[in-house]
Amino acid sequence: MNVYNQIPKSGKFLGIDYGAKKVGIAISDPLRIFASPYDTIIFNSQKKLLKEIEKIIINESIVFVVIGLPIGMNGKETLQTKEVNEFIDIFKQYNKLPFSTVDERLTSIQAMKLLSDQGIKYSKNKSLIDSTAASIILQTFLDSIN
Repeated sequence: MNVYNQIPKSGKFLGIDYGAKKVGIAISDPLRIFASPYDTIIFNSQKKLLKEIEKIIINESIVFVVIGLPIGMNGKETLQTKEVNEFIDIFKQYNKLPFSTVDERLTSIQAMKLLSDQGIKYSKNKSLIDSTAASIILQTFLDSIN
């Protein structure tokens, strides 16, 4: 099934940059033009992570989810790709919202550059990198549908 057929006509989207220690979260505006960093969740367990994401989905009236999929620079799957796919399998069982994945190669580097260009010292607030990377992932998807 084509994911573009599942995209709601209105409502906010959630972007997820899944990591082994931290998970970056971004949210779009209701018109789905801009993605903004929202939060970074410290990863303690899948169950707690899913509960935190569910709270955000409910509180922010999320209608669609975009998850960053790490692909190796050679275009092949990596160990991190496998971990994210396992998270996606669990997420699909826990939450029935439609979702898509986006190639997230180099988004953390883009996030660091973006923060640096804004004069933000990300070394003092590393969680900003994760939520900013999530916003880049989400913005990539938004740009592809608009």
